[in-house]
Amino acid sequence: RLGIVVADVAGKGMPAALMMMSLQARVQALAETCTDMADFVTRLNRNMLPSCAPNKFVTLFAGSLDAKTGELQYTNGGHLPGLLVRTDGSVERLTEGGMFVGLLPNLQYERLSATLNEGDLLVLYTDGITEQENAKGDDYGVERLEQEVTPRRDWPLDKLIAHVNADVAAWAAGVPVSDDQTVV
Repeated sequence: RLGIVVADVAGKGMPAALMMMSLQARVQALAETCTDMADFVTRLNRNMLPSCAPNKFVTLFAGSLDAKTGELQYTNGGHLPGLLVRTDGSVERLTEGGMFVGLLPNLQYERLSATLNEGDLLVLYTDGITEQENAKGDDYGVERLEQEVTPRRDWPLDKLIAHVNADVAAWAAGVPVSDDQTVV
């Protein structure tokens, strides 16, 4: 199985960077012992609580892909929906999920699943992409991200990601980047 976690810490600066480092260490440690995504994120939440200030939390999408069957087991902890772009051009938003990680005790996260078929594309991203504003104050948005990746779903991944990053920069047209921007 191939594991993936895309996460975003609330806040900026050194406190947020330290929290992300703590999250990364916990993700690596728990990945050794957890095979179920719901259990993984439930335990991650419990482990993060002692180090999260009351106004700090993490959003994350955690998934485990079985390369032989295409089964994606995932849990969404308050993160933006993953986009599952099918070979026929349809898009499924993986919207289900739970609360932020590190915010409340005793949360139980739901085990969700989707099947990726040959040629399908899974797009994960942070809100720095979708909330990037242009000069008019309009957000880039999930819809625009879908419009950019769907017709290019068969591109080499490095070129697709470069295209998305260039399109976000063109959209911003000089408006400063205000948040981390990640596309996987």
